[in-house]
Amino acid sequence: MKAAMPVVSTDKQCAYYDRIERFKGVSTLHFGDFPVSLKETYIGLLKWAKEKGYKLANNSVEEWLIGSTITNNQNYWLLRVIIPFAEQ
Repeated sequence: MKAAMPVVSTDKQCAYYDRIERFKGVSTLHFGDFPVSLKETYIGLLKWAKEKGYKLANNSVEEWLIGSTITNNQNYWLLRVIIPFAEQ
């Protein structure tokens, strides 16, 4: 697991920079509590991709849009889940 956040500049040397190259994939938004309902979100996204004939990679990106730094009420948490297409 890696935690990442956007940075303004990578001009200065830093051992902790890790670039995520652009990719195409499928995504969805997850509202609410974690982790039980997040599992259901992943299952739904994987099922949808399979039904549409998409082959997906074995990794994902989770982008927190609203989390504990904004509100402690888990009902308002919002997360974007992105799974890249598998390389052909």
